[in-house]
Amino acid sequence: MEESAQRCPPPHMGRNPLAYTRRVEGLFDDSAPSSSKQCSVNNVLEDVDPPSEHKPIAQLAHGLDRVLFNPGVYWLQDPRSRVYNFTPWLENIPKVTDFAFERVTGFIRSSQDIDLRTLAKLHSRPYVGSTSSLTGLLSHIYFLVSDGKDVDTSVLSRAFAREPKNFTPGQRMPVSVVLRYEDGVWAVDSGKDGEDDSQKNVLTWMGTLLEKFLTVPEPEFKTLLRSSPAPPEDNRREAYRYAKSARFLMRSQLDCVDPRLPGTGIFDVKTRAAIPIRLDLLNFEENSGYLIRTLQGPLESFEKEYYDLIRSAFLKYSFQARIGNMDGVFVAYHNTARVFGFQYVSLEEMDARLFGPDEKDAGLPDGVGAPTRGARIFEKCVKLLERVMDEIVSVFGERSVKCTFETRERASKMNIWVEPLEWDAEEEGKGSSVVELKGEDMKDTEQGGKGEAEGTGQKKQEPPIVQIELEVQNFIAGEPVRASRAIGVAPHENWMLHWSISHSSLETSTIRGNLASAKERQFRAWNFPANISGHEEMEVWWNALDFGGQKGAASPLNVCDAVGGVSNDVVADKGSSHVATEGADGLIEEEDPEANGDRIQQPFNPRLFRQASSNVERLRQLSRDGREETLRAEAEEEAMGREKIVWGIVGDDDLNNMAPNNEPTKQQVEDGSSTSAVAQASETQTVDMFEKEKDKE
Repeated sequence: MEESAQRCPPPHMGRNPLAYTRRVEGLFDDSAPSSSKQCSVNNVLEDVDPPSEHKPIAQLAHGLDRVLFNPGVYWLQDPRSRVYNFTPWLENIPKVTDFAFERVTGFIRSSQDIDLRTLAKLHSRPYVGSTSSLTGLLSHIYFLVSDGKDVDTSVLSRAFAREPKNFTPGQRMPVSVVLRYEDGVWAVDSGKDGEDDSQKNVLTWMGTLLEKFLTVPEPEFKTLLRSSPAPPEDNRREAYRYAKSARFLMRSQLDCVDPRLPGTGIFDVKTRAAIPIRLDLLNFEENSGYLIRTLQGPLESFEKEYYDLIRSAFLKYSFQARIGNMDGVFVAYHNTARVFGFQYVSLEEMDARLFGPDEKDAGLPDGVGAPTRGARIFEKCVKLLERVMDEIVSVFGERSVKCTFETRERASKMNIWVEPLEWDAEEEGKGSSVVELKGEDMKDTEQGGKGEAEGTGQKKQEPPIVQIELEVQNFIAGEPVRASRAIGVAPHENWMLHWSISHSSLETSTIRGNLASAKERQFRAWNFPANISGHEEMEVWWNALDFGGQKGAASPLNVCDAVGGVSNDVVADKGSSHVATEGADGLIEEEDPEANGDRIQQPFNPRLFRQASSNVERLRQLSRDGREETLRAEAEEEAMGREKIVWGIVGDDDLNNMAPNNEPTKQQVEDGSSTSAVAQASETQTVDMFEKEKDKE
């Protein structure tokens, strides 16, 4: 027995018979509050007053506020009658290169936000982050907690009955961040290793442009174009909500407000490009001919875009809305050249699509009783993120680290890979490290690793790396249940979540291999545009691409004729009326102005590009057909001398004299020739495009 006890573990068990070198665990028990007491539906966060003056929160212009109070989609121009619901000026989107981005306030990273750090120190919070850097992490935690629960598409038409109901691969893509340490505070910044081509993505710039396009009256918007003199500079900060949890100080930019909405009245402005734009951005000019023709249907419909939003964007939208204490999101559907329509999606609607409808006690008014499903899920995700952050920063002490988070589909755990952001192997790699290295780590450090320093022929010394694993178990009334059951229970039931965080005992080489595999899953190839056939042409075109106007008129290319994009489509069955778009939203899920980051120019990498697939070619053909139809319709209207008719406005004189925000002028009101926007909203009949026609089916 004594001899047996001294034997080494068998080879398949490695040097450590345990699967972990450190493990912590705990329980979140959110016993439901009494139904007689009022309970905040977002009580995990508490408002914090901003320390500096900021600009007022914007409001929708051009009469678009009507959209906020009607369900479903508002066409910009009704396709049957050709009557405009709003000013025709909104139909044609200005060119990105005509917009002076330097005249609007740019995105500020969490680590560069002095106010955010000041508040963190004041309120003794060790972590800070913005919606753009935190929602990806919260999403992967939700994937773990929900165990791959499908979204609810039952409100859609029969065209989507057999379509996938899981989250898109792009939504599930591993997320990389940098935790930048300074004076006791870690700031969470978005950051992926390798190529960051966000400045080559027209949609990141389009988000900034369209946000102003929809919230600024026409005369004021024109001052933001390069053809106009620059307006007086306003050095005040954009409007933010700052809020604190137990360990975090969070920041959310406040896009828009309408005091008639419930709660704070604040909502987000989102601009959604049509499917061929998201799949095939390099073919931007051609794909801008794609049309949205109908409310329902598998393609060229608002329903198709809404279906994609459910699977690829609603989860992040809902987290952003809760961090910002918002009521919902205002969505503008477009093809980068033309706006098709608008829709307001409340937070309750997003929650219903993601988690299922809430069961509310009919005897209680709104805002009283147990928190909603969405609020409970958000609270648990934030608490888990705080526990994970505590483990991450404990590995290497008071220094900056880079991390990659991933919960794979059908996986029972979330992996987090942690490395120091900077590492001097000569000073820290041998004994003086702030982390106790395992045997394999020490061996690699002593031998200098297997790689070679570029251009020197010397061995490259790799920094240490740790793999952290998060696992959870759901309980209802003390009994273990599946995640779908825990999420689906009535909100007043007691949902307990047991969590455990472990530091893997795997060898360094295995951990590095796991991280390399995760980073491969972050990669998406870009399609050659229709006018490019090889890498040499592509490189010239790519290097000339300049949306921000940084290269000036000397650019050899009209960048409005070609832009960068991503695709990861799957071939559809020949008999299918759908274009398969699984993974289509790999990197292009929304027009996010915050995705621009520092806009650092990246060198051309041939590995990033490929020929378009058959599915992409089909979308290109639809776009060409749409452009031909648009040109034909415009020619017919011009030949017939047909005037543009705007709902609520009698004739050309009224159209020309229309107030900047699309409200009637004083003269129109006195003459009785127009109604107010509020009256229009009450009189307008809208159609819920997602309600099934059961009798017909």
